[in-house]
Amino acid sequence: KHRTKRCFLFVFQYLHEFVSWLSKNIPFLLIYELFYDILEIEDKLKGQRMQIIKYYQSHNQEHWKNEIGKGDWSAAKLLYSWLNTDKLKQICGKSTEIFLLTDGDNLVSFATLAEQDEIDAPEISPWIGFAYTFPKYRGNNNIGKLINHICDTLKSAKVEKVYISTDHIGLYEKYGFVFWKIMNNREDTPTRVYIKNL
Repeated sequence: KHRTKRCFLFVFQYLHEFVSWLSKNIPFLLIYELFYDILEIEDKLKGQRMQIIKYYQSHNQEHWKNEIGKGDWSAAKLLYSWLNTDKLKQICGKSTEIFLLTDGDNLVSFATLAEQDEIDAPEISPWIGFAYTFPKYRGNNNIGKLINHICDTLKSAKVEKVYISTDHIGLYEKYGFVFWKIMNNREDTPTRVYIKNL
């Protein structure tokens, strides 16, 4: 017991002396800069791991479907249930795709691109829907990256307009959408429709 106690005291004293030496010999700002550089490198590596994939072209659909189901948003649960019962394309159109922003095996954000969304208006198409970012990835404009990617995809396909139905005000305006008009959704509830010219 005495030997263990002496060993502990020796280690504690050594650490105390080492920290004291650091504080005297390395300026605080330098330590802060080193720490900041480490965090910056970590963020860059995380960014390099991120990629955008399409759900229906993925070889790991079961995994991504389960990741979608972990979302804490009722619409994420609805999307998960539609994927489980193969109803998504029946409801939103055969060409519907889900764009996934991934970080390794983790799902960062997702959004659908579909012929139809929650508004029954066949003459208006296509729609971005189910736009969602998981809590731990919020604050880094990840959904913006995904929406911009979808818009670039549509632009490359010579599509001139895209729509979003939402209750949010001041969110999709950041990505170039403008309020168009109020329309009723399939549940006969008024919702705001935004449009973006591509």
